[in-house]
Amino acid sequence: MLNPFSLARRVLGLGATGAIALVGAKSWLDEERAQLRLDYYQSLSGFYADASQSSCLARDSVVDAAMGRGWDVREVTSCGGADSYLRIVPKAQTPWMQGPDGFVMGFDARGCRKAIPPECGN
Repeated sequence: MLNPFSLARRVLGLGATGAIALVGAKSWLDEERAQLRLDYYQSLSGFYADASQSSCLARDSVVDAAMGRGWDVREVTSCGGADSYLRIVPKAQTPWMQGPDGFVMGFDARGCRKAIPPECGN
């Protein structure tokens, strides 16, 4: 027959081991999530560097830079404020952001990027 004190010590030991494993797993997941964010923002920064060759961020430059990275480019309609809109969807999804994929960019009649209200961006 098992000693009750020995059994309690084993259960507490297993519980402590499990708690340490959970803390280690959370730390590892936080590092992975941080690396995903860093990779995403570095990719986005490179996209803007490639797309903007002048003060006018041209629609053609945006499309060329996005397609060069293998990103999805879609023509969309939005709530107003610009003549045309594109939804740019990066290859890698962003697991920390909920909502529609990618982001919307508006362009004026000359084909230059134009600021759009935040509520039009989805």
